[in-house]
Amino acid sequence: MQQRCWEDCVPSGMQHSDTGSIVSQVPFISPAAARTAPAAARTAPAAARTAAAAARTAPPTTPRVEPTSIPATTPRTIPTDIRHQFRQQDIERAHIAQRHHGPAGPRFDDEAFLVSEVDKWVHRCWTCTQRGYDDAHEMWRCGFTGAGGASRETQANKDWMKMVRGKVQYANYTAHFPCGMPQHICPLGDHHADHSEEVQKRCRGYRTVLIPMVAMMGKGPQRDAEVTQRWFQRLASRGVVDPERNDEGLIQYFGQRAPGTAQKRSQLTEEFIWLRRAYDGRERCSD
Repeated sequence: MQQRCWEDCVPSGMQHSDTGSIVSQVPFISPAAARTAPAAARTAPAAARTAAAAARTAPPTTPRVEPTSIPATTPRTIPTDIRHQFRQQDIERAHIAQRHHGPAGPRFDDEAFLVSEVDKWVHRCWTCTQRGYDDAHEMWRCGFTGAGGASRETQANKDWMKMVRGKVQYANYTAHFPCGMPQHICPLGDHHADHSEEVQKRCRGYRTVLIPMVAMMGKGPQRDAEVTQRWFQRLASRGVVDPERNDEGLIQYFGQRAPGTAQKRSQLTEEFIWLRRAYDGRERCSD
């Protein structure tokens, strides 16, 4: 009777088809699972909130960029002839400062005077200038007057110039050997020189000035006796024994470094500056 009442309370769809009992129709839930289910239900929203907050605070991701090969480039440099022009402009500015704003140091004045005089006498013959002849030629082309050939004195002066050029040994970094000019003035003296035609042309022009001018002003047929005597006295005071006849001692002196100069210069350069100043003063007095 009790069994009948219990079966009447169970819905008919949940009874076993053969026995009428409810075997395996209702899923079994253990007591432990029943206790943990409410806790899991409570923690699920919290985990969802934490994940959402992390997504909001995470930094934006940057798309990965695959490295590409960058072609090698050659660094640009200022051409040698342009650097040389800049250097000459610096010298000229220092010269102007020396004249208009008091002494800027004798080395700047000497440097500016050197550059201006060298540019003045490139491819010109000082001896023919003194004679009043056409001077638009180098020293080694001087002395030819039609069929008469070269004068003996002029030829001796050219031989002396060639001897100095062949024997002078400049101290390190004081001169560009082919032309004798200071390395910081001759563009080919720069180890970055590009050896362009313009640069080589300037060096060849300097070759016609420094040693030939010293030869003509100090030993040439048109030399001034008073200036030459003062020059020999100056050389003797600087340790050159018998400079008028002691060519070997004079050539050795020419190659030495001039003391007290900001830029390295040879004694040959200093003597060129001295001789040009001496003759410049004489020429100004005769005007």
